[in-house]
Amino acid sequence: MSLEIQLERAQRQVRTDSLSMSIGELASMYENKELTINPVFQRLFRWEQHQKSKLVESILLGIPIPPIFLFETKIGSWELIDGLQRISTIFEFMGVLRDAKTWKLQPPSHMTSTIYLPSFDNVVWTESDRIRDVAVGDQQELPRPMQFEFKRARLNLQILKRPSDAHTKYDLFQRLNSGGSIATPQEIRNCAVIMASEEFFHVLEDMSQLDSFRRVSRITGAGRKIQKPMEFVTRFVAFLRDNFDPSFDVEEYIDKKIIYIADSDDSIGEVTSTFNNTFDLLFEAAGNDALRRYDPVKQTFTGQVGQVALESVAIGVARNLDSILKRPNPVAFVLDRIKGFWAQPEVSEFSKAGVSGSRRLQSTLPFGALFFRP
Repeated sequence: MSLEIQLERAQRQVRTDSLSMSIGELASMYENKELTINPVFQRLFRWEQHQKSKLVESILLGIPIPPIFLFETKIGSWELIDGLQRISTIFEFMGVLRDAKTWKLQPPSHMTSTIYLPSFDNVVWTESDRIRDVAVGDQQELPRPMQFEFKRARLNLQILKRPSDAHTKYDLFQRLNSGGSIATPQEIRNCAVIMASEEFFHVLEDMSQLDSFRRVSRITGAGRKIQKPMEFVTRFVAFLRDNFDPSFDVEEYIDKKIIYIADSDDSIGEVTSTFNNTFDLLFEAAGNDALRRYDPVKQTFTGQVGQVALESVAIGVARNLDSILKRPNPVAFVLDRIKGFWAQPEVSEFSKAGVSGSRRLQSTLPFGALFFRP
């Protein structure tokens, strides 16, 4: 197929409309439920107070902000694809932001001092005892002329039209956010999964809460804040059945694989069962140490849990789970193989510093599947 034909077909899938709209108009659409923010998005992302203040400052100063991307739903309303933090910050400051599930009004925000507006500290839209951390007597209402100016400020909107290919919605979200620094690749992937299937996202979320997984993965509080449990679960599901395709970037491959599974896989119950049984077995075999490196000289487990252990040990056990469970003593078998795994020369090779993720995955997945085969 020629490049021209491929481009023509792709262009037919992506239909967009550009327009500008005042903040006041956009707030009215939101209050009339003509603009939707996914509730799980609100839970995944939060800006710090200084970031919110800089945005409001930029609008008041007339500094252009990046476009807001929206998706036109079947009923003609708009669903936010990209710009959650900006829109939420604006609506929260104005006192119109609501909880997406209960539709209860959220406490309005207050501003903090900024570079260009040092007197911005404790500025609010309207004085209220619902504003956190600032007593009513310390609040400064934004002057009415400035409120009018703020509501008249216009935002650039890019509307992804409803006839567009459904996959385009979450593909666009990934592309818009992949170059940013606020969200991690897994946080971006989480939102893409939600767009494909919120039900599937909650299945993955439940898997990440499995007690044996939490113990074996040994993910710290800091790791949980950046979605490490979900990253481990997502990688497990993406690589459970298939080896890595090196023609893709690693993150791109995982993105495409997990979205495909979310959108089309009817055997997620089987995947969940395999995940649960795998980590239950690993924990029974070696406790919290199941995915740590084993030192045969000191006869002890050491170090942190890394990608090599997930890709070779956990997925290796999972791919052979049925055969392992048929053995007379599957727990003893797994423990013996875990200890033996770390002594293999191949493991030293793909564990070395400087080995790229793509190169490593080409080795870890097939090696683990073969090594843990009874």
